[in-house]
Amino acid sequence: MRESKIKLHIGTSSFVVIFVTLCLVVFSVLSYVSSNANKNMSDRAIQQINTYYALCDEAYQNLETIDMTLQDLFEQSQNQEEYYQLVNTQYPLEENTYTFTIDGDEQSLIVSILIQYPEVGETFYEVQDWYKVSNQEWQPENNIDLM
Repeated sequence: MRESKIKLHIGTSSFVVIFVTLCLVVFSVLSYVSSNANKNMSDRAIQQINTYYALCDEAYQNLETIDMTLQDLFEQSQNQEEYYQLVNTQYPLEENTYTFTIDGDEQSLIVSILIQYPEVGETFYEVQDWYKVSNQEWQPENNIDLM
């Protein structure tokens, strides 16, 4: 009697289809992970930018208050020396510079202004420094969640 052997013939085209399908799955997973990481990074950047602009808004409000106060003190003073004495009672000056900080949860904004005795057409102060500092210690992310 004749024994029948079952032979499985897998051709080259089947190997190509399996390989292409496997490549598509791997690339789609990598694409998903990459886009998810980019989204998380964008969300953090948006949060930091919104916080920075909120701090800037508060700093501009402080500058407006300082400007009105300096104008009142200028009108009360008779000369430059008296003006600086009055200003120093309101704002602690260090070499005619006043520095204030606007604190946020993750970052703070530091603003330094140079108080001036205004001549005709000049302002009461000049912004010297305007920068943000982080309130938290930097911690790198060393993990990537695949799913």
